[in-house]
Amino acid sequence: MIIDSHVHIFPEKIAERAVSTLAQAAHQIPNTNGTISQTLQKMDEWGVDKIWALGVATNGKQVHNVNTYLASIRSDRVEPIGSLYPYSENVLDDLKELEDLGLKGVKLHPEYAKFNPADERLFPMYEEMQKAGLILIFHAGYDVAFPGSYLASPKNIATVAKAFPKLKIVSAHLGGFESGEDIFQEELKCDNIYIDTAYMSLAHKRDMIERIFDEFGPKRILFATDCPWSNPIVEMNIIDSLNLDSANKELILYKNAQSLIK
Repeated sequence: MIIDSHVHIFPEKIAERAVSTLAQAAHQIPNTNGTISQTLQKMDEWGVDKIWALGVATNGKQVHNVNTYLASIRSDRVEPIGSLYPYSENVLDDLKELEDLGLKGVKLHPEYAKFNPADERLFPMYEEMQKAGLILIFHAGYDVAFPGSYLASPKNIATVAKAFPKLKIVSAHLGGFESGEDIFQEELKCDNIYIDTAYMSLAHKRDMIERIFDEFGPKRILFATDCPWSNPIVEMNIIDSLNLDSANKELILYKNAQSLIK
């Protein structure tokens, strides 16, 4: 079984425009058009059984529509992960609605939403997530569309993890896109931080990937692609080359994801 825990999905009516705009900003060639229908078709071809469908709200007005849409595509193959705009004056109400919709996690992108994860004004939001047992997925590290910005640094994410030790956090891109030593110095010691493999083929060089896998261990790593920007074949080839035994590979490919969202 394979669960891809980091897949970006957009509503049919805006998917083409959204993916095209993001692709141009990041200088990337997408592997899908971003719709749930084509994404699942491609996942069939790639041998993926289930996905976590992620949405990202970049302002408060988007939150309701993003989360309502994501809830509508839930199925045996699709686990929707909602989003919030952290600086919205209604963020706690939005979080309650997210919970009422049955969404079991939140994805936040500090660069696109322009916020510092360690800002203490956001702590009531994290507190509610922790109480509700939601998982929190952060874009982590640099983003090619925002050169020079480092809001999603491992240090900022680790600050949240330390303040809310029962909040289960997934730090994407193996803990931080091109974040190097910061990953080990800041996130490794936080037991409530998991990492995913989203676009690790671009995010890190081979020696860094091997070191991250070795130091974090298979119990804290989730398989992910960052589709449509990468695909399971590319990221799986790396995992296959690491000579993991079958039990540890199963943890990464689906068991860890299953344990976080039951």
